[in-house]
Amino acid sequence: MTSESSNLEGVVVPESATPDQAEPAEQTVELSVAVARDGTQALLTLHADPPEPYPFALKAIVQTLNEHGVVQGILEEAIGQVVDNQEYVTDLLVAREIPPEQGEDARIDLLFDPFPKPAPAETPGQVDWREVKLIQTVIESQPIARKIPARTGTPGMTVTGKRIEPRKVRDVRLPAGRGTKVNENDPNELLAATPGAVRLANNQVVVDKVLTVPRDVDFSVGNIDFDGSVQIGGNVLPGFRVRVTGDIHITGLIEEATIEAGGSIWISQGVLGDINKSTVHASKDVAVKFARNATISAEGRITVQSEAVNCHLQSENFILVGSPEARRGRLIGGEAVAAQALRVVDLGADIGTATIVTIPAKGLSARLQEERVVAEQAAKLRDDHARIMDEVANLLRLQATDKSTWTPSCEQLLAKLTAAANQVERELHALEDRLAELAKVEKPKVVVYGTLFPGVRITIGHRTRSFDEALKNVQIVPTDDFSGIVALGLQSAR
Repeated sequence: MTSESSNLEGVVVPESATPDQAEPAEQTVELSVAVARDGTQALLTLHADPPEPYPFALKAIVQTLNEHGVVQGILEEAIGQVVDNQEYVTDLLVAREIPPEQGEDARIDLLFDPFPKPAPAETPGQVDWREVKLIQTVIESQPIARKIPARTGTPGMTVTGKRIEPRKVRDVRLPAGRGTKVNENDPNELLAATPGAVRLANNQVVVDKVLTVPRDVDFSVGNIDFDGSVQIGGNVLPGFRVRVTGDIHITGLIEEATIEAGGSIWISQGVLGDINKSTVHASKDVAVKFARNATISAEGRITVQSEAVNCHLQSENFILVGSPEARRGRLIGGEAVAAQALRVVDLGADIGTATIVTIPAKGLSARLQEERVVAEQAAKLRDDHARIMDEVANLLRLQATDKSTWTPSCEQLLAKLTAAANQVERELHALEDRLAELAKVEKPKVVVYGTLFPGVRITIGHRTRSFDEALKNVQIVPTDDFSGIVALGLQSAR
């Protein structure tokens, strides 16, 4: 502010502007206005000597303010109160700037928690910490972030009428990372382009189709339920669950945990624990280094690299235990159920551990029935073809020996029989191809590349055989008519 003593610019109303000429005493009147240099305020000083009569009016004061350039933010209510009370004031605030209304910067609202942490239970013991979801999953096209656009501010005004600009607002971009897309109908909304795990990485929102867990699945991770595939860099600890729609690759062990995959499962180490608590199921294949006291099921094949001990194995395809080339691998105890075949190096143990193998041979009866039906149909067609060809041969002889009796009707009959013979040949070829396909279908079997020990019981279809002596390099197959089970030398078996 400017003035001689207070940095304010002031004015003194001339003496002739206020005194009443009728008053016997001469009155000195002062009305001064001080305006801050930055225009933020104006101050008013009112003085009269002698104080009576009161010489100031609201209209005159406002007019004086205007004459000094004060045109905005005048506090007429405060001035009026002073006049009504006939007060004298010094540096009274009578005008104030109209500040700008500041705008808001654009911002990003994340629709997921970028730093999830397990919250303690209000009552100890009432939260299953395994169910704390530290991995957040999303479905395709689920909103995961929203941009709140910047809002520009409104200019203000100094007391002298000078425009005060609000600060400039900042814009931001949607943090679109891998696995995300901008909503076509709303450019301020970010969606998941694929189902997966959403996270914040380097200030970008990322959706991982393959979820990577670089450590153990424990209380720091919680149970995993994921639409996609998962790679786990450690173990899955007791009591935890991993359930995904894709594949699972586990670097470590599974200990009394539940593993379920809509694809295949690879376990670089093994499965340990209780047969009712260590469970692995895949809609495709399962491969594991070893398994002990575990339940493993697959709609595809099951491969155990070294050994399976006291396990329940069930495959809708075949089971392979061990390496036939290295002649190492064993299946001891428990039960193995394979829809097509079991291939193992050593089956059972030399102490006679009860080991059950079942090859249900699903569809076997239907296949045998189809073979019989197709064979009967093929035989009938061969008879039909032979009969037709006999009639064709008779017509051809007639045509060659007695042309006088050869009539157009004979020509028509020959053409009809020839067409019928061709049709029968086509149908017969189709049946023979089907018989060849059925013949290629491998019989259900158990192949033992090493030793089959006593205590093993094998069921194929509806036939069961128990073994009370050790056999080496054998193949256990049903008889040709599937009325029993026989052991064949592996080298001669096909």
